[in-house]
Amino acid sequence: MREPPLRRIWRTRSCWVPRLPALVALAVALVLVSDANWFFLRPGPAVLNDMDEGYAQAIARRMIEGRWLPYVDGVSHRGPVFYWVAAIGARVFGSESWLSMRVLAWLMLVSTLTLGFTTAVLLKRWLAGGIMALGYVAICLGSMSAHDGLAMNAEHVLNVFVLAALPCLIVGLRCASSPRALAWLAVAGALTMLGGLAKQVGLAALGPFGLWVICAAIARGELSRRRRVGLVVSFAVGALAPLAVVLARYAVAGELSTFVYYFYTYNTRVYVGGVGEHTKSLFDLFWTRKFDLLVIAAPLLGFALFHGIAGARRLRDVPRAFDARGAESTVMLQAVVALAISNGGRRDFGHYYLQVLPWAGLFGGLVVERLLEQSAYRERVHWLRATLGRSLIVLPAVAIAIAGWTVRVRQYQQRGHGGFKSASWPICKFVQEKSKPSDSIFLWGFDPAPYTACKRRPASRYVYTTFPSGYIPFLSRTPEVEAQQVAPGSQEILLRELEQSRPALIFDSARSMGGRSIMQYERLASFVKAGYCRADVNVGGPTPWVQKSGNDCPSR
Repeated sequence: MREPPLRRIWRTRSCWVPRLPALVALAVALVLVSDANWFFLRPGPAVLNDMDEGYAQAIARRMIEGRWLPYVDGVSHRGPVFYWVAAIGARVFGSESWLSMRVLAWLMLVSTLTLGFTTAVLLKRWLAGGIMALGYVAICLGSMSAHDGLAMNAEHVLNVFVLAALPCLIVGLRCASSPRALAWLAVAGALTMLGGLAKQVGLAALGPFGLWVICAAIARGELSRRRRVGLVVSFAVGALAPLAVVLARYAVAGELSTFVYYFYTYNTRVYVGGVGEHTKSLFDLFWTRKFDLLVIAAPLLGFALFHGIAGARRLRDVPRAFDARGAESTVMLQAVVALAISNGGRRDFGHYYLQVLPWAGLFGGLVVERLLEQSAYRERVHWLRATLGRSLIVLPAVAIAIAGWTVRVRQYQQRGHGGFKSASWPICKFVQEKSKPSDSIFLWGFDPAPYTACKRRPASRYVYTTFPSGYIPFLSRTPEVEAQQVAPGSQEILLRELEQSRPALIFDSARSMGGRSIMQYERLASFVKAGYCRADVNVGGPTPWVQKSGNDCPSR
């Protein structure tokens, strides 16, 4: 006689009941993330990060109307994959509102939580997945401000690709003798590279991931030499394939040098540069603001390395010892690497640390799971005891996560939500009064949000103008130094595009550029004076210039 299904499920309760706290943690995290994104959709899609979401959406619109080439249709120094994702969202959900930013942010957050939890399940560390999910959400919603934790930044896209790579790596190395293992490793390499092409710091994940593949290839003597070499080659080829496709796309368009400049050269020589090549302030900024994190990261790095080689008695045993705990050691190393690289730009921006959260959460969760296994509590003795013990760990975190988001909601409500609405900005009222929907406008400065908020197309690829000015945000430079930091040919390109598009309005947002006005640049100032009249209107910061209707401007 067959056993009834319900009785069979109940009989196996020792397997699934202790996992319920982790599933509850994941469910709470997903609900909180969804509620947070819905909060900023209910009164109308809101802009959470005026600068980053502003230029991402403006670049997305230009790409849709142009050749879909980041750095050409719209200029920035982040990775091209981020802008392709933003452009796809704008193509589907529209480019004249913040809806695509809100939907994409929600999709990225949900994907991050799901992929991190999937990794924990593959490691049979369910509780670690629950801890990761709650920790990620609690910090995004509670500790970080909305423009850091919930805004559609490149770190969210980076996290999705890199987190998706690790499960592929785990599955591929588990079935290393199978023909499909090479495909899994190739996909893992490709996803890791896509993370780096979303934001350059994501390339650091190739280190921990590649280290595990190399150790596995050395340690697994039961495999043929050809197969072991194939493991490394598959991962490497998979990583190089997306880069090759991107380079080929730019080469066909005749813009390969443009890609190299903004993806690599500008970041290394201008935006970040070497400590020895820049002023002492950069060196001080990195060490003084992040010294505490470096102190924390140092023993974590030591622990991660020790965990990976703890089973080695001799030097030649290190690859086998690392491979034996490869997945856990890789998670720990990636947590430390992400922490170290998160301030690679030497700026103290909160969203830089989004890439740390899933790995740090998994790291902490794995440690907790190890402690539970090795404690005198011996949770495996009884399913109810195991469930209660894990609930005691998860439920306080659930309560704090819910409380944190509740406090944030009250804060946002007390502000009247006005900090996130953009359609009612004074600049948008002026734009709607002085221009038509088919017109373009141009904003000089680091102030791109009005392009989307006011529903007007950008008149130039420079949706923010640090490149033709040589100005680096948050750093003071002499005019001579800034002149050397101007992107080659950018002022000529900007003038040519302004002459071709003849924007209806020009806004000089000098305040967003550290006081550097467009009128400080002779050729640009001549263009503005020749075709535009200054309007004595307060539009909330920028100085407006209106296209001349005759030869002379009215007396002021």
